Amino acid sequence: MAIIKRRYRRKKQQKPVTFYRAEVYVEGVRVSAKTFSTRREAVLWHEKEKHKFTLSPSSLNDRMTFEECFKKFLEDTKLRILKISYQKYEVHSIYFYNSPLAKVKMSELKGEKVVEWIDWLKKKPTAQFQMRKSFIEELKSLRAVLNWYKNFLNKDFLETGEKTAEIIFKDSHL
Repeated sequence: MAIIKRRYRRKKQQKPVTFYRAEVYVEGVRVSAKTFSTRREAVLWHEKEKHKFTLSPSSLNDRMTFEECFKKFLEDTKLRILKISYQKYEVHSIYFYNSPLAKVKMSELKGEKVVEWIDWLKKKPTAQFQMRKSFIEELKSLRAVLNWYKNFLNKDFLETGEKTAEIIFKDSHL
């Protein structure tokens, strides 16, 4: 539980203003926060929010889209991986932001969504380049994002998208 009491003055002669900030953390990550004028309101809101997130571990999945997940992935990995690897993910970001996967909620991310994304990739103008042999690098990036999401944000994440990516990854006709 995190309810923080804050006080500040706008000017020296004015009475100090007091407010309460309620924050909900899941596994060390702040998932929601709100400011209230009374402590009672803050505690009540905090208990409701906390109950929402403790109902099931997949409640984070229900609210996060793949695009938000990819942005968090880039923010989190920027300092932890080599610059060249980070640049590779930035280059592949065009295949994730404006794609059919972008607006899919993480709870709805299944194998058929990955197949739709690959079909969308095949229709892109970049798929017609003579130098392009396959979409293996894009699939590796997708696999890295899904593994990161599973390891750092939601341990109960369904692995169907990841398994489908591995199955497709083995096919040589991509």
